[in-house]
Parts: sequence; structure tokens; C-alpha cells
Amino acid sequence: MHLDEIEFKAKDGRIFTLRSLTPHDAEAAIAFMGRMYGESPFLSRYGDEWSIDIEDERRFLERALLGERRLMVGSFWEGALIAIADFLPISSASKMAHRCSCSIAVERAFHNLGIGTAMMKILIHEARTVGYEQMELEVVSENEAAVALYRKLGFVEYGRLPHGFKNRDRSSYDLLSMFLTFKGGSPTPLP
Repeated sequence: MHLDEIEFKAKDGRIFTLRSLTPHDAEAAIAFMGRMYGESPFLSRYGDEWSIDIEDERRFLERALLGERRLMVGSFWEGALIAIADFLPISSASKMAHRCSCSIAVERAFHNLGIGTAMMKILIHEARTVGYEQMELEVVSENEAAVALYRKLGFVEYGRLPHGFKNRDRSSYDLLSMFLTFKGGSPTPLP
């Protein structure tokens, strides 16, 4: 699905833009995710495990843009992609079609500016608008800032998977499963 460009004023006064990612953003998205996988211990892979062909990424972004119940959003500052968030259906099976999963990654230099909150509010709003009743995610339990954000937005923990991530140094992290139900009420206000 398509989200028109929205301007967002961060806590430090800088203006960021939020919009759907398009196939034209493929190179920037690949580079961004490579940086995120290299920088964050809380994402599912290491930087050296991230390899995707630019044409495959273009096709991926095109499918997301054309999908009626899928959204890929990027946040930009001075033309640079600094955050990505998305939601997608859990399943096309009718018994699970009311559920979507979401994810978000914000470059470390842009943490604590409200960008993650703004992007999550957009995801929640748009997911409700297209008819989802529930949004789900997994988060590393030690990622305290992310867990706090999700709780602030109404997500509830429903499970913990011990040793869900095992690091190369043999340490591990637990994964928290969280959900947000949309039953009743109006969509979440946009930032």
C-alpha cells in the first residue's frame, strides 16, 4: 500500500519525512539494513549475513507498494534513509487474516527523537484502517527502549522464548512476543 509523504518534527526540532518506500529506494534500503545488521545486537542477523540483489529488493518493494494489506515506510533526514518500519499479514488463511506482524529499525544516531514512536503510530493507524484487528511483534528482551515504546503504545507481552537469539560469542537473548489488539475505537492519531 502507499503512504504519501508526511513531515514530522523530531524532539530536537529537525524535520524528518516519512513515506512509503518505492522500488527507487532499493539501493538505500539495502545499505540501510546492512548498517542496521552491523550496528544492532537486537536484529535477527549479523551484517555479514545480509546480502540481497538490488533487483530482488526492487521487486520486494514493488510487491509491498502494490499490496493492499502490506506497508513499508521509510524515514528520511536530509535525503538519507534513517529508519524503516513495516507491517505484513501473518497469513492469508481466513482464520488468521485479522492479524499482522510489524518490525522497525532506527539508526542509532537518531534514537530518542520520537521517530520510532511516529513510525509505529503510522503502522498502527494504517493497519487498523485496512481492517487488521491485531498487530504482533517479537523483540529482544534486553532492548529496553523498544520494549518501553511498544508498551507505551499499548502492546502487551504474551510470551517469552528463552535463548531466542544465540550470539556468535555464545551469549543469548530472550525474545518477547507482544501484541496489540485494535478492537473498537478509532484509529491511532498520526504524528
